[in-house]
Amino acid sequence: MTARREASGIRGRFPAGCALLGALILLRDGLSVPVGRSILLFAATAVLVFLNADETRLFVFFLLPLYPGLPGNYLTLLLVGKLLFLACREPARFRFSAKTMGAVLFFAAYLWGQNLMLGEISAYSFALGVEWGLLFLLASDRAPLPIRAAVLVFSFAVMLSGTAALFVFANEHSFAEIFSGAVRFGDIYHTDGMHMTLDPNFLGFSCLAGMAAHAELVRAAAADTAEHRGAPRRKNGVSFACMAGLFFFGTVGLSRTFLLCTAGLAVLELAACLGKPRAASRCLAAVAAFFACAAAAAMWLAPELFHALVMRFSAADFAGANGRAALLARWYDAFTSSPVTLFFGVGLFRTNVHVTALQYLFGLGLFGFFPAVFAFAGILRGVGFRFRRRGCIPAVTVAVMSCAVPAACSLSALFPLFFAFCISGALSATAGDTRESPSLRALPKE
Repeated sequence: MTARREASGIRGRFPAGCALLGALILLRDGLSVPVGRSILLFAATAVLVFLNADETRLFVFFLLPLYPGLPGNYLTLLLVGKLLFLACREPARFRFSAKTMGAVLFFAAYLWGQNLMLGEISAYSFALGVEWGLLFLLASDRAPLPIRAAVLVFSFAVMLSGTAALFVFANEHSFAEIFSGAVRFGDIYHTDGMHMTLDPNFLGFSCLAGMAAHAELVRAAAADTAEHRGAPRRKNGVSFACMAGLFFFGTVGLSRTFLLCTAGLAVLELAACLGKPRAASRCLAAVAAFFACAAAAAMWLAPELFHALVMRFSAADFAGANGRAALLARWYDAFTSSPVTLFFGVGLFRTNVHVTALQYLFGLGLFGFFPAVFAFAGILRGVGFRFRRRGCIPAVTVAVMSCAVPAACSLSALFPLFFAFCISGALSATAGDTRESPSLRALPKE
């Protein structure tokens, strides 16, 4: 097993480091052990020092979903420093696009200048420019992405963050109140010190990205009839277990957007199987069984929560898109109120509109929005994303949900979108053929 891990570039110290950080987070949020940010930062630094390039990239996928409960600004600087060190040490592995680099630097300078003009001088408001630099460095790593390992690491991190957030929220209310629907898990609450605090829509955003990636892996393995024995079945079992866990955490927050986008994901996966009748029947059976088991488990284990979830789809609760339409109208009026706001924006960190793209447009103005789009497009080209029929379902699904969450102001909120494009890019590079995919060949054989 050790030799196989070394051959794939992933060694035993990587899962050990992830387990160490996960244990510290659960000790702090689950058992109320006083684990300060300095301890977490020291542990992350100690792990990062010993990781190679492949492990460092996966470590980023592990850390970003946990950022709400970690000293994220310090970790971002550490990750940027480690990736720059790796780029100098392994120059053949990294290819930097001068145009994308220029666009990212312009975006960061524009954002920092806007913050200074508007008096937004907190560390949080200045961190976003550095975080986009981290995305650029990740996209400049042109080594094949180990798809299955990346999806598993991201999924475990999302479920870990959801578990820790449940414990934190239960300290203020109780598990009985959460699972009866009396209170909505993830709503605003107050805690002392650093803890895992999550908005239910942001948690659902991450859960959807993980589910979409697992669904593509399952469909790709099922289509490959030559390998559909033994190990692929075990891998599919792991994927289904992860999807069940992600679906639980996305649902317990009563997020309608998550459920609607999950239904859309199921429709897209079914449509992708229509060309092959046998695969389509398997896909339909799997989707039907998944949702039937989920509904049965919810009605049996938490009937009151299931009822609260159904009531979230009532016509009265849908009126005005739960306030989103009013916010959109308000910030559109502010954006178009004068030539200054039209061209230079009303301030990214002041804009509260639940559409990520419009948050950038209204916040940055026309002069800042188009460079940001160019920079993000360059980052997507760097991860290999192309609009193809196969492989793009995770990116499309998560991009649709980004139109209902305000994910523009922090990397932890925006990262599910970047992750989905990474997975779609790796899959579309080989049109979903798992037998020819260098990313899937890089995984250890079981």
